[in-house]
Amino acid sequence: MADRFVALRDENAKLAREVAARDGRIDELEAETRRLQQTRRDVARRIDELIQQIDQLEGRFPAQSE
Repeated sequence: MADRFVALRDENAKLAREVAARDGRIDELEAETRRLQQTRRDVARRIDELIQQIDQLEGRFPAQSE
């Protein structure tokens, strides 16, 4: 019975380490996801600004007929 207790305790410790490692990886992935979402928002904002600038430039110059 004591041997079984030791084996279960060791297995429990191993599983706890695995869970902790996975929790750490989940935290890393969530942080990366937040960073990438922010990057995506920044890129979308920049594209919107560039489109606005193009629209303003088009408004300054008369349309050229071909």
